[in-house]
Amino acid sequence: MRRSTKNTAGFTLVEVMIATALTFLAVSLSISSFLTLARASTSASAYAHMHAELRHAMDVLERDIRAGISVVGSDQANSSRITLQIKTISGDEQIVYYTYGTTLYRRQGGLTRELANGLSSVNFTLLDANGAATTSANANTVEIVLKGSARILSNTCEDILQTRVQMRNKDV
Repeated sequence: MRRSTKNTAGFTLVEVMIATALTFLAVSLSISSFLTLARASTSASAYAHMHAELRHAMDVLERDIRAGISVVGSDQANSSRITLQIKTISGDEQIVYYTYGTTLYRRQGGLTRELANGLSSVNFTLLDANGAATTSANANTVEIVLKGSARILSNTCEDILQTRVQMRNKDV
């Protein structure tokens, strides 16, 4: 009896198909995970940018209010506008904060600069020494509420910063 010698090296068609299916599954899962991580990174980065912009605007507002002598003007019907009187080396100056659309602006002298974009609301509330709402003449503290919103990957994200700042140079 003679044995046939077959070449047994190589893979069968079924083995190749199973290996291809497993490889496709592994690659699909890897791509899906990568895309999910990329979306999460983009979302976190956009939210961090929005928060940083709000934080910067709040820092500038706090600095100016602390330097304030008085609140010269605040439209009670439109609580998103305030005019401060501050002391500077060259004398007293007025600084106006106002919103136009979704942007907060700061105007001092002839210079206007943009502080923050994407704001859904800005509110200034004038408070007296006891923390009660008051008029500009009696105000010594300003409560600030900045609310930002951004559309990030088909989701709307919001951030709110709120603080109370006392005018340190207020003539009492």
